[in-house]
Amino acid sequence: MIKHIKNLLPRIRNHSKKLDHIEIFVEKPWVLIQEPLISPLFEYEFYRDNKTLISVGGNVSWGTWSLTPSSQRLILKNFEVELLLETVFIDKSVMILKKSGTSDDFYVFMNRIEVPNLNFQEYFDMTHLNHPEVKNEHPEVKKNHDKKIELSSPENEAENKLSLDQLKISKRKLDQETKKLINLLKLISETETRKTHLTEELRKTKISISQLKDSHQHLLVHGPDSESLIFNPEENPELIQELNEVNKKQPNLNRRQIELYLTFAEKRSLPSEKIGDHQKFVEALVSAKLPTSASHRLFSSHSHLHNYKNSLKSFMENTLLQTTTNTSVETI
Repeated sequence: MIKHIKNLLPRIRNHSKKLDHIEIFVEKPWVLIQEPLISPLFEYEFYRDNKTLISVGGNVSWGTWSLTPSSQRLILKNFEVELLLETVFIDKSVMILKKSGTSDDFYVFMNRIEVPNLNFQEYFDMTHLNHPEVKNEHPEVKKNHDKKIELSSPENEAENKLSLDQLKISKRKLDQETKKLINLLKLISETETRKTHLTEELRKTKISISQLKDSHQHLLVHGPDSESLIFNPEENPELIQELNEVNKKQPNLNRRQIELYLTFAEKRSLPSEKIGDHQKFVEALVSAKLPTSASHRLFSSHSHLHNYKNSLKSFMENTLLQTTTNTSVETI
């Protein structure tokens, strides 16, 4: 394929698009072409946010891409490898890049939608080489008995003298490097899978440890029979004082206001659909003009004790329902 690319370049270079027109290559399904075409395929997709999706047989990993500002070169980072690639040729179907500083280290990508069979040579034979301008530039194009296009030019005569042994060595090296890259991609994919699994297990472990700590603290504070614990007003004079202050500032509370008061004291928030026409009452709660600090402390410190919370709510509700007619009313 390297020989074929070098034969093509003098004939097609002038018909290449520019790499800085990113619309020609972003968000398109590219396949890295290797000869022979091996499985699994190396699939690339370049995104506008400079991320690169890389799939090998369905195993996905991520890299990045960027363009150098002045030299039409692509910086491609895959895993721990960064490549600086020069533009050789690009159109909507084929992208030929060359590793910077080398003469024949080519990377050929084909758009699998535009060229479903991914046949690199057939694509150029049927498109660019049949273009009238290309034929006129090089009249030495000729067809053999298979109707496949062959190219002969003085520039490639020296290359045609390469021995078969040299070609075999080059192919062997390419196969070895390809296998190394495949193994590396598989290892990275497996590592990412294990990392995701371990992260999830760690998250579950942290939740379990937190729950154990809460249970342990609960037992230390309340003992094993804590679920039978109920609220005792005699042990909480500060709550009684707080509720009396509420009754003094806002006498004759109706049940909806009491429900709002209890909810805010426990959760420090109120659902908007329950506020209704009690906006001023809610503002008094939020601004602490109606105190809730003592009751909130009791709710928070007994958050796991349902019986305790229920008895606390019942006591608060009954206390707030009492109306002290002889107490002066303060304006909220």
